[in-house]
Amino acid sequence: MPDFEFDETTDLVMRFEKMMAEDREEFFDTEELEIIIDYYFASEEFRKALAVADYGIRIYPGLPDFYIRKAQLYLDQSRIDESRKMLKEAQKIAPENPDVLYLQADIHSKTRNHHLAIQYLKKLVSLYPEDTDALSFLAAELMEIKNYYTAIEILKNLLEENPEDPFLLHNLITCFEETHKTDEAIELLTKVIDLSPYNEVAWHNLGNLYLKKGNFEKAIWAYEYAILIDENYIAPYYDLGYTYEITGNYQKAIEIYNEALGIDIFTSHSYMCLGRCYEALHQFKKALFYLEKAYEEDRTNPDILASLVRLYDLTCKDENVLIDYITRLLELDTDFSGTLLAARILFKRGYFQDGMELATDLLENHQIDKEIILYYIKVLVTEGEVKSALRILKVAVELYRDDLHLRIILASLYTLQGNFYTATTHIKKINKIRTFDSEDLIHIFSRYMETDDMSEWIEYVNYQL
Repeated sequence: MPDFEFDETTDLVMRFEKMMAEDREEFFDTEELEIIIDYYFASEEFRKALAVADYGIRIYPGLPDFYIRKAQLYLDQSRIDESRKMLKEAQKIAPENPDVLYLQADIHSKTRNHHLAIQYLKKLVSLYPEDTDALSFLAAELMEIKNYYTAIEILKNLLEENPEDPFLLHNLITCFEETHKTDEAIELLTKVIDLSPYNEVAWHNLGNLYLKKGNFEKAIWAYEYAILIDENYIAPYYDLGYTYEITGNYQKAIEIYNEALGIDIFTSHSYMCLGRCYEALHQFKKALFYLEKAYEEDRTNPDILASLVRLYDLTCKDENVLIDYITRLLELDTDFSGTLLAARILFKRGYFQDGMELATDLLENHQIDKEIILYYIKVLVTEGEVKSALRILKVAVELYRDDLHLRIILASLYTLQGNFYTATTHIKKINKIRTFDSEDLIHIFSRYMETDDMSEWIEYVNYQL
């Protein structure tokens, strides 16, 4: 039999498992039991880790340590009530133990009781003011309740001690952005870079802030520095590429996204960005090639599917494939953006029943969109449901009081119904912007009923205005 060289952890684990198999007790000190728990935790053998913690409680009943470890193990498995029970036992032994207070805060944070989490963290910080993890956690919880100003003070102090910490930097920048202090954030990052000039995360965040301010030249400068410092840091590649995109330099954006392809193991995002650029250049064959490659890499990304749906709609590609992509997009939709896109395309292509179902879903979920309302009204009028159309339009006009497109349709419908008094009320509001007579309105309404694409009709009306 060959000789095996066991390390200390392996030896401890084997000793413990042999003891359990033989149903006997053997001495392990607290550090050794902690090592065994860590081994099982890393191996995702939670039941065994719990068994070690139970053994620790049995042989060291006066210590809080193994109650705390059980509480942490339960919490990692989202077994909140059991975690609380273990912490209660630990608290009886050591009520001001920092791990007990920290875990109590963690439980309240995970159950979204942020104010209670803050109370525990404040107590922890008052007892252990040098605990930087607790201070960082406290700042994060303050951000959850939108107390950004207090969070800023904590994070600024922490960052002075550790300017390289990306988590602190990210949270502090978020606080500045939420309080609309972009210039202060830029000033802070400039100081961080003065102290730590090779901090690629700081350079990247600086680029993001300049991008937000619309200073594209400085954004590009900052992103390029971040890449120069660490050519394997992927995030600034995408933001640099996007900056070139929104400034219309698609060829340069393509160059950057191709560089990202050589670095990022998750290539689907690069493919999607490349597809987007080639679409903007009207190189639709290349755009389709990259978007389909992106979809092959990641079939669960709604952004990729949305890009494919838009491209197929734009290029009049195989309609059956388009409908398949729309169906898949709707399955993945979580924020109604996919439903909105699908409804617009289905209406435009004459799938009125399907479009109405999606539009109804959007309206019921308070996702009010002008184009969808215009499609919805057109179908109702076509089917003779003018009263229903008027009822929906009146609600829409209350929501969009200054929207002339909706008011033009409402005035036109009242005119066609012979309700000239009510029609005149809306025409007066329209005429504050542009004078239309009844004949103009009927002509615009006729164009509305004839069009398949509401965005084109809206542009036509805007031209008339």
